[in-house]
Amino acid sequence: MNTIVSIQNGKRRRTHKQYVDVLLRNTASGEALPYAICWIDGRTFFIDEILGTTLVPKMPFGTWVWARRYEIRLADHITTLTMEHYEDNQAIGELSYTRWWVNAYDYRDCATKN
Repeated sequence: MNTIVSIQNGKRRRTHKQYVDVLLRNTASGEALPYAICWIDGRTFFIDEILGTTLVPKMPFGTWVWARRYEIRLADHITTLTMEHYEDNQAIGELSYTRWWVNAYDYRDCATKN
């Protein structure tokens, strides 16, 4: 699990890469746009707005071929949704596939102390 420390509103919070299910809308022009994120516990969060997209080329030693980052707004929360695309590897019989993830807050940082 990749742990990242982010600072938001002056507070340090740990996050980790959480793979999620994403619902897509295929437009008439052939573009696939995410419109909802399905969380691991079954909750679905609809994307209110896509604020921007960035295409990320392959990292020199990475396993994915390319990625696209979407800056999105879910209600009053702005976050990044990342799509990683992997090419097929015929040597081991693997087909191409795509995975989606978000940076999720670690639960231990969300718990309140009484």
